[in-house]
Amino acid sequence: PIFALPFGVFPNHSGRSSGIIPPAYGEDPTYGRYLSHLGYFWAINDYVDLALQGNYYTKGRIDLSSRFRYVKRYILSGSVELGGSRIRLGEENDNDKVFSDEWRIGVYHNQTINPTTNLTANVNFLSGKNYYTTSTNNLNDLLRQNAQSNITLSKYWEGTPNSLSLNYSRDQNLTTGEVLQTIPSLSFNRSQTFPFRSKNTSLLDLKWYEQISYLYNSQLKYIDEKRLVDASLNNGNFRINTRGGIRQFVNINAPVKVSEFSFSPFFNYTEIWYNKSIEKVFNPADSTVTINDVKGFKAFRYFNTGVSLQTRLIGLFNTRVFGVRGFRHTITPSLVYSYTPDFSKPQWNAYGSYVNQYNQEVKYSLFEREVFGGAPSGEQQVLSMQVGNVFSALAGAA
Repeated sequence: PIFALPFGVFPNHSGRSSGIIPPAYGEDPTYGRYLSHLGYFWAINDYVDLALQGNYYTKGRIDLSSRFRYVKRYILSGSVELGGSRIRLGEENDNDKVFSDEWRIGVYHNQTINPTTNLTANVNFLSGKNYYTTSTNNLNDLLRQNAQSNITLSKYWEGTPNSLSLNYSRDQNLTTGEVLQTIPSLSFNRSQTFPFRSKNTSLLDLKWYEQISYLYNSQLKYIDEKRLVDASLNNGNFRINTRGGIRQFVNINAPVKVSEFSFSPFFNYTEIWYNKSIEKVFNPADSTVTINDVKGFKAFRYFNTGVSLQTRLIGLFNTRVFGVRGFRHTITPSLVYSYTPDFSKPQWNAYGSYVNQYNQEVKYSLFEREVFGGAPSGEQQVLSMQVGNVFSALAGAA
């Protein structure tokens, strides 16, 4: 014998099976020779599997990754991915040394808890943008500026207009390190409800009060922000900001049919509770305005009301062209008037004011920094008109 050649036997059959993941060999100009994606795939059972892989570079770099998957038909599916990269280029005292430790956690989950309850999750946590820069050649990942995470639990009650949603979201800027989290956002909805109708109400002969309807929505939201003090300087100097609030909204409609016209008064009401507000203080020495947070429970409300008027005009045109017996033209004009008071007035407790260097009063919203914003300012009266047109052909036998 002159020399020996290694060989391997790889069985070829269908289905999942455990085994070694063959590596690739090559050379990188920065990190030297390498063995990439060497690992092991473990088919634990029909519902669960695990893959472990690693990259080794001779000039001081090691990458490790794992992927755990699970599935049960019609009930749940998902995966957990972990990744890490450790780079040590150069010596401790070198000026051009590169020392880096990057990591990533990814969780994907979809579960049907019962026919009316569902849970979905897409979580992506990273140490920073360098993880993608050093660990992948995928263009979409290399161009990615944000790592976004979202977890949602949704529930509705069968046979009722009620539904509930609980959500966690996180947006991480991979370049600046800024983070915006919503922990949590809880929303309850009651869709259009007719309180004066019973199970025996005939939809063909509705009384005027049986057409009155309302819908209701409430939302609790709490945010946690980590923002740069100066957005133009990415210097790692962050400011932490936390805000929370509860918003409730009610819409009431009371349509009345008068001859050929539909007359529909409406009323929209919003009430918001906050645990913080702001105060603006004018400094006459340098003509600047200082904004201070004021802790403590604050509540305010705003509303608007109005009426809509709608009718329908139908015209028929008889003809005998290409088997068409006629045309129908339907015109639906509508007129809407709405009114919103001026909520910047003192009695509504939604605005503050200060006097500037020109001896002018400047109004500001006490809640301009809060999660749902503040009340509208300035009285508003709006009149809008809309006309809809529909043409249809009436076909007949030849």
